[in-house]
Amino acid sequence: MFVMGIAGGTGSGKTTFTTTLINRFKDDITVIHHDNYYNILDHLTFEERFV
Repeated sequence: MFVMGIAGGTGSGKTTFTTTLINRFKDDITVIHHDNYYNILDHLTFEERFV
């Protein structure tokens, strides 16, 4: 097992490259998007978010 990070500027092909990897490795790959680390805080008031 190994971990690969894909980084780059806007429009640099990160999504295209990741999609190519997914299509190539099918069930042998797991993709964790950076945005998946954010907690959704919609159920909290603005004040509760920063306590």
